[in-house]
Amino acid sequence: MKRMLDLFLKAHHKELNERTIILGSNRRPYTHAKLRSAYGSLLRNLPYLYTYQDFPELHIPNTTNSLDGFFNALKVACECSSRFARRQKNENY
Repeated sequence: MKRMLDLFLKAHHKELNERTIILGSNRRPYTHAKLRSAYGSLLRNLPYLYTYQDFPELHIPNTTNSLDGFFNALKVACECSSRFARRQKNENY
């Protein structure tokens, strides 16, 4: 994966370093700031991206689908609870 990122940087270094000139200002932000951010994030987190493959005995899933489902169930439960609390609050005042 590091090699692929290096190839990407080699092919697109001009775009990654391109800056936009804002007239009437001394600011020169990067034209493709989000792309730079995504590249930096991948580079910084590369050692952790495929951790699940390093520990096959733990049976770590390669997606977060089960977590998303769990958090959705929690969200639904909390929403019901918060609606109930709001209804009680409105009745008391």
